[in-house]
Amino acid sequence: MDFAHGRTSRQASFSPREFARALGATFAYTPRVMAMVWQTSRGLTAGVAAVTVVRALIPAATIWLTKLVIDAVVEAIAAGGTGDSVNRVVVLVVLQLVLALVGIALDHGGNALRAMLGDRFSNRINLMILEKAETLDLAYFEDSTFYDMLERARREANMRPTALVANVFSLASGFIQLVSVAALLAALAWWILLVVAVTSIPYLGADMWFARARYRMNWRRAPDARRLWYLGYVMTSDETVKEVRLFDLGGHLLEQYRRTFARFYRENRKLTLSRESVTFALGIVSAGTASGLYIFVALATIAGRLTLGDLTLYHQALVQTQERLRRIFADVNSMYEANLFLTNLFDFLAFEPTIRPDPGRRPVPRPVREGMAFHDVQFSYPGVREPVLRGIDLTINRGETIALVGANGAGKTTIVKLLTRLYDPSRGRVTLDGVDLREYDVASVRSQIGVTFQDFVQFHATANDNIGYGNLPLKDVRAMVESAARRSGAAETIEGLPESYDTTLGRWWGDGTELSGGEWQKIALARGYMRDAQLLILDEPTASLDARTEYEVFQRFRELTADHMAVLISHRFSTVRMADRIYVIENGRVSEHGTHEELLDRGGTYATWFGMQASAYR
Repeated sequence: MDFAHGRTSRQASFSPREFARALGATFAYTPRVMAMVWQTSRGLTAGVAAVTVVRALIPAATIWLTKLVIDAVVEAIAAGGTGDSVNRVVVLVVLQLVLALVGIALDHGGNALRAMLGDRFSNRINLMILEKAETLDLAYFEDSTFYDMLERARREANMRPTALVANVFSLASGFIQLVSVAALLAALAWWILLVVAVTSIPYLGADMWFARARYRMNWRRAPDARRLWYLGYVMTSDETVKEVRLFDLGGHLLEQYRRTFARFYRENRKLTLSRESVTFALGIVSAGTASGLYIFVALATIAGRLTLGDLTLYHQALVQTQERLRRIFADVNSMYEANLFLTNLFDFLAFEPTIRPDPGRRPVPRPVREGMAFHDVQFSYPGVREPVLRGIDLTINRGETIALVGANGAGKTTIVKLLTRLYDPSRGRVTLDGVDLREYDVASVRSQIGVTFQDFVQFHATANDNIGYGNLPLKDVRAMVESAARRSGAAETIEGLPESYDTTLGRWWGDGTELSGGEWQKIALARGYMRDAQLLILDEPTASLDARTEYEVFQRFRELTADHMAVLISHRFSTVRMADRIYVIENGRVSEHGTHEELLDRGGTYATWFGMQASAYR
């Protein structure tokens, strides 16, 4: 899993020799993005394209009509303001009005079509990111480098793809306008077009250089940008604000925020001032060129080689040609910049899971005949050289409850992740009825497991949904939800809420009701009980419960796991002793295992820990 691929090329210097290559890269993702736009809405895309083409022809037509109006006015004056010459002026002006009205209609219609297409396309990109994230392995989400890439992709999702689409249509419009207007200008002298092009091209080189600099700067900033978000979250979240206030951390966190933002501002200011200084100098050159060419046309008019209408036509055509070239170069630069940033998006979308559902593999047998087992299992987290598990051997027989005990970081939760195929072993096998877990369809494996984690999720949704999420197809079967709530001990709490199971939990929404830590834990337990699972796992889920309540929870747990496999993890030995067998995990290995009584008789680590905890109650 290579999160850093492509980094060297992104940070390479941008020299004039790379200009042609960069120009080619301008369109690297454009075909792919436009194909996605077409798939998003063929009707809207075709509508925007049609409006773009028709609207692009209006400037040249307007310039030509303006020339005709001025020449017609001159003729009417020469004719004494009578006869057909006056009517011709009126007709031409009316045609100009009609053309202007058509342009206004196309502008507003095009804006509406582009806005609707932009909304739908932006939503499509965000959905693609979420859909991709939903398929990826847990390993991705436990790596900070991946989060930097996700931050870059999400940051650009609402802007860059939509901006690229707008640039494509703008570029097409600009090109049509340029060709039509330049044709009028070329009728005077072809070399004028060459002069205009030569004096405009430096804009493109400068813009692309600064676009590359901006991209490199934002790429480098991704971790700090995520840190800024985190600082804002810590200072405003109901989950963290208590400790921020208690330990008077506000000023310290604000200072970190200010320093990071101030550095961002200094970098932005330096780049902005450099860009504006260069483009200002290029603007002077462009303006001087336009004035020189205008003098040339004016002198030709004075000499009688051109009419007054020709003077107006060529002046407007000259201005339009410069503006269109500048606009085209700006669109090309924006497309170049968008393609640079879209690398972040498509790099993210290119990630592939290593553990994926495969209905073609065998389903988990029901009922399980023997149980599950670890055979010399070793596991290292991605990017971490030191293994967390070092040759684990353990079994969970059908109808048996085992307990895992050990210090924090010993590997207990990692064992749970391997049981649920959130990870696969680096070495060794996890088997179900003697068959490697990797031979089963992962969706089938997970459908047979009910888990309540120590860091369970508090969904800011209704109590019914919080429990029903444990078995989505049965989420709205109230009898199932209520049964799970009774088994976890959450029913009494829920029935006392303002709208019972329809009460929104949490404070994120205006009608939400907050629960205590222990009440939330019972909700999480109920979620785990929603499945008719063959393996039930409780991973430190009762830390906020008092000893008596925890005892009742585990007594009920034992009743519910009859004829099933069960794993419980707890630091309270009064609970652990209820397990059929206990595994002591130390430094990633099973140091001892047996029943509670056998381990006490052995006088090893378990006996020592049990004695230490028991002494606290004497």
